[in-house]
Amino acid sequence: MKTAQIVLPDGFSFQTEVPETPQERADGLRNRPNAGNGMLFVFSPETPQPTMTMQGVKFPLDMVWIDQYGSVIASWSFPVSNFSGASGNGRFVLELPAGSIKAHGITRGSKISIS
Repeated sequence: MKTAQIVLPDGFSFQTEVPETPQERADGLRNRPNAGNGMLFVFSPETPQPTMTMQGVKFPLDMVWIDQYGSVIASWSFPVSNFSGASGNGRFVLELPAGSIKAHGITRGSKISIS
C-alpha cells in the first residue's frame, strides 16, 4: 500500500496509508486494532459522492471530506463502529483517529495539504 504525506491545518504532519486496489479500499481500517495514522481514500472526479462505511471497524473514527484544492468540505466524528455509511462530495476522504478533528482544528474551509 502506498503512503501520502498529510499536513493538517495546525501544521501537524504525518504519513498515512493510501489504499490502491479494490480489496485494500474495501478493507480500509477493518480488522485493525486501532486507527494508527489513519487512511486517505482518493476518488476519481467521476465519483460525485463517495460513500464510506465502518462495518467491521472496531474503534471510533473521524472522517474528513476534502476537495481537489485541499479545502475541507465536511467532517464527521463517528463514535460507533458498524456505522452503516456516510457520503459527501469530495476528491479525498481522510479517516483519522477519533478526536483528531477537534485536536487539530479541522473545520469546513480549512486547508489540508496532501502530497
